[in-house]
Amino acid sequence: MKKVGAIFNTVLDFLHETQIKYYLVRNFENYPESFTGDIDIYVDLKMLKRCISNLESRFAENNWNIFLKTDRPW
Repeated sequence: MKKVGAIFNTVLDFLHETQIKYYLVRNFENYPESFTGDIDIYVDLKMLKRCISNLESRFAENNWNIFLKTDRPW
C-alpha cells in the first residue's frame, strides 16, 4: 500500500478506536486505488483534542513526520 493509503488508514483506525465522530467529505472516493487530492474530514474537535497526542505517537512510530501543526477554532 502506498504511504498515503497507510496514513489514511491509520487516521481512520484511530477515529474508530477512539469513537470520535467524523464525516468524510470529499477526495476519498477512489480509495484505495488513488486519491484525488487532499482528503476533507470533519471531526468532533473537542474529542480529537483530548487524544491527538495518541495519533501523533502513531505517526512517530511509523517514522511519519508532521511538517505543520495548527490550532484553529474550526
